[in-house]
Amino acid sequence: GLYISDVSDVLFERCYIHDPRGKSNAWTGPSNGTENGLTWERVHPKGVRGITVRGRGNVVVRYCDILSSDDHRYNDVISGMGNGSFYGSFGKDADIYGNMLAFAQDDAIETDGGGMNLRFYKNRIEQTYTNISNAPTKAGPLYLFRNLLFNGGDEYFVSSVHLKQGGGSTHSHGRTFIINNTMEKAGTGIKGVGYDSDANRQHHLCTAYNNIVVVGKGSAISANANTRESDNVYDYNAIAIRTDEGGYEPADSTRGGQPFTMPNGSFGLPVYKSLSGADFHLTVFDDTAKDKGMVIPNMTDNYTESAPDIGAYEYKKDDYFLPFRPIDITANKYFVAGKGSITVKTGHIESIDYEVKIENAIKWLTVTPSKGRFEPNKTYTFDIKIDQSKMTRGEEQTIFLIRLKNGYSIPITVKAVNPDLVKLVAKK
Repeated sequence: GLYISDVSDVLFERCYIHDPRGKSNAWTGPSNGTENGLTWERVHPKGVRGITVRGRGNVVVRYCDILSSDDHRYNDVISGMGNGSFYGSFGKDADIYGNMLAFAQDDAIETDGGGMNLRFYKNRIEQTYTNISNAPTKAGPLYLFRNLLFNGGDEYFVSSVHLKQGGGSTHSHGRTFIINNTMEKAGTGIKGVGYDSDANRQHHLCTAYNNIVVVGKGSAISANANTRESDNVYDYNAIAIRTDEGGYEPADSTRGGQPFTMPNGSFGLPVYKSLSGADFHLTVFDDTAKDKGMVIPNMTDNYTESAPDIGAYEYKKDDYFLPFRPIDITANKYFVAGKGSITVKTGHIESIDYEVKIENAIKWLTVTPSKGRFEPNKTYTFDIKIDQSKMTRGEEQTIFLIRLKNGYSIPITVKAVNPDLVKLVAKK
């Protein structure tokens, strides 16, 4: 979509990058082991990318929607060149915020490289194998804060980690700060997975406070045995395992396979306004994340009650939804399973035209009305219909946009299931 190479002082905003013509392979083939006569296992994804970048400073990407589909997934949504270089990825002095990133066989974003004063915040990530890669952070500081990471998985529903780190003694000289993110249901949470060939290739420098880290299995936080406790500081995080049935199991935090404690950690599932509707604001009933965070100057000092909250949203204060857009328009649901409807409420806005945007590869989804005009302080209903006969998989997801004439948008995820195709795959 965009190729950014060795440039500085560039702003990309309100771009809609979509419908790649090519494809990318998943790390591992489908569970039945074959696809079109091919079998493979642990083959690094190769293929199309939404953005490819090697910046030289002051590159800004904001309020963009970078989307694809199950049949045309990206390798990485944002892919960095020169992972082991100080100029790798965005390099230095960059801001990536307010973006919708989805549908990758590998990473939603690679910040791998210098990571010098690089800020990634208020973004939303879905349907990727790994959410954020910062392996390595050579210079730092790299800031990852107030992002929403959920609904992960490649085209075969395999989810790796929320956030992967590493680089060993050769590369890991910069610190990553992971602050007030909501990470909901991946394979594992924050993990050192390694980069290059050092014996301690998983080693990294990380400070993580005030994060909700919910995983599907294993460790919510996993540091390697070669990482000293002083190198990695994890506290005031809420960690849990959410089972496939929606129940709670305790998650652990480990260093070299051995448990370590978070003195001020919180253990349990947060109570969101609507998990099924992807509204991850905390409710008055929550006792896992609300008022359990740490005061961090310039980042969490505007809290509303006795202490900052853990997670991306501050209770009673943050009435916006991620990805952040500077528009006074909200939906009642941001995730819809099956047919149904959503309502969109406008606030203090000027009258503006909108159009519904659906990936060209998605033939099974209809949203009405498909275009219109928003007026201030009104409520609008959008009907969502699914034609199962046009689906090519037993389960498919897509993200449609209610895109305004000025380029801002409201992204809505739709999940569709065709039971007949599910049975056919199971039979094979």
